[in-house]
Amino acid sequence: MPLDKLNRTLTKVNRTLATVNRTQNTVRNTTNQVKRGKQERERNQQKQQQNAPEEIPWTCKCGAQNITNFCGTCGGSPPVCPNCNIIIDTPFCPDCGTPPSTGV
Repeated sequence: MPLDKLNRTLTKVNRTLATVNRTQNTVRNTTNQVKRGKQERERNQQKQQQNAPEEIPWTCKCGAQNITNFCGTCGGSPPVCPNCNIIIDTPFCPDCGTPPSTGV
């Protein structure tokens, strides 16, 4: 009889160990999924930051400094390169060398 009882106890221990192993695997898989999700969110945030429109400061002909599409003082528009269609605050476009034009 004692051998039979020992076998039942060993069977219970083996079942418990199998449950522990399954639980460890589940925790490991969940941890990896959380890490991958965090990494994906970080990559998406970096892409969003890279794709965000850059606020380019520009000086209006009235002398006011602005970062919006129109001057907050006089309503004038920023100097834009007619070829590249970018806001520039220099005498010539850094990309193509064309002088800027102003809409207003």
